[in-house]
Amino acid sequence: ETQGGGGGDGSGAGIRNNFKTTVLFNPTLELVDGAAKFEFPLPDNLTTFRVMAVVITQGDRFGSGQTSLQVNKPVMALPAMPRFARVGDVFEAGVVVHSHGAAATEATVTATAEGGVEFTGAKEQKIPLAEGAPKEVRFGFKATRSGPVAFRFKVQAGADSDGVEEKLPIELP
Repeated sequence: ETQGGGGGDGSGAGIRNNFKTTVLFNPTLELVDGAAKFEFPLPDNLTTFRVMAVVITQGDRFGSGQTSLQVNKPVMALPAMPRFARVGDVFEAGVVVHSHGAAATEATVTATAEGGVEFTGAKEQKIPLAEGAPKEVRFGFKATRSGPVAFRFKVQAGADSDGVEEKLPIELP
């Protein structure tokens, strides 16, 4: 049995930036009356994690089990980024906004970038929200110098919000 809790937004600023594919590997858990209990913090991924357990007794008997743990929010921002950029490139980067039970019908998406890029258009966009209908939101950028760039995208839809940070290296041609 899995249970969730918490619901924080990662860094405290509402920006998710701690993404992991393997959340926990713990080769030894103590069983009490045939059950193991373990608490651990989840990363910022909004996905479905597979939880697996294999148990071996001192008498060489074993068993296994698995379940899934789904992590989502009423409004989710998933990065939609290029794979790379070079100095002088003009490109788009943004997020795909998903609505899963959000009360609002409109959202505001705001972009910021720290590093060697300049905006070529608006830094904020308003979009309609529809349950189960993802909406891609892109912002224009020009790469001005080499080095890492931290892109941050914040979605606000009434009382619901999400934010995500994605880093992209700007390389020399």
